[in-house]
Amino acid sequence: MQIIILAAGSGSRMEHLTDNQHKSLLKINQEESFLSNILHKLNEYEISKVILVTGYLSDKIEEEASNYQMNIETIKNHKYKDDINIFSMKLALEKLSDNENTIIIESDIIFDDLAFKEIYFSSTTDKSIWYTRGRFNNEQYGGILRASSLTKKIDDIKIVPQYENIYANYYKLLGITTIGKNEFYKFKKFIDEYSDKTIKQYYLIPWIENLKSLPCYMFDLNSYNTNSINTPSEYYNYIEKSTKNKKIRSDFSFISINKFNPIEDYIIQRKDILKAKIESDKYWTKPIIADKDNYLIMDGHHRFQV
Repeated sequence: MQIIILAAGSGSRMEHLTDNQHKSLLKINQEESFLSNILHKLNEYEISKVILVTGYLSDKIEEEASNYQMNIETIKNHKYKDDINIFSMKLALEKLSDNENTIIIESDIIFDDLAFKEIYFSSTTDKSIWYTRGRFNNEQYGGILRASSLTKKIDDIKIVPQYENIYANYYKLLGITTIGKNEFYKFKKFIDEYSDKTIKQYYLIPWIENLKSLPCYMFDLNSYNTNSINTPSEYYNYIEKSTKNKKIRSDFSFISINKFNPIEDYIIQRKDILKAKIESDKYWTKPIIADKDNYLIMDGHHRFQV
């Protein structure tokens, strides 16, 4: 699996919050920023290469990325002030293979462990997938799509300034997309053609205008904790809600590790990398998620093996 993380923009819609800080480095809780949350998730899975496209405050992004023992290559988009994000996509695709599936992640997206588990394993099917976060509603704007309720095949993708009743059957894009290896070459060709004309456009545009040549499917993540933040008010609202919903547990107890029951295989190489990181950092921040009645491990098989 290959990963593209788009982190070149200045985040101007975040106003004063990004005057001296990159949007992806803003804290989303006491421990993590947008970017560190993404990189922590990736560190749990078999990823052959991560392309991290930077621009604004690139040094800070590179410093954060250096904390992770993954194959991360940073590329600076020197045109980030003029580019919306299509040139960043062009730079990233040039560095990747067309023999692997590729997950695109915009660096201001929030998702939990179980959401990324769904993203990763659904991306192994060789299909191109656009991830959504529920039905489009009147408090949202931006990228939306419509798909067959039966097959989930997408028949329309749009970028809209506001909600209208005609979009009642559309879903809100999350900002995460998988390029199946069957579509990789065509998409790269379209990106090259479109970016040669102008870089003041979204990387979504070539796909939207060539949907028949680039078949893709919807995967809705509405039942998981996912979000995208575009304004200071959305950011402050998210922080307030997440703080209120964070419950302090007092019913702690010690449980023998022998009681836990793995339900998935694990990758030895990934386990060894994670073991080296934990030993180097001297701390471990991500819990293993398990069923409390039967101790079935739901998430964290590599951490369990470490």
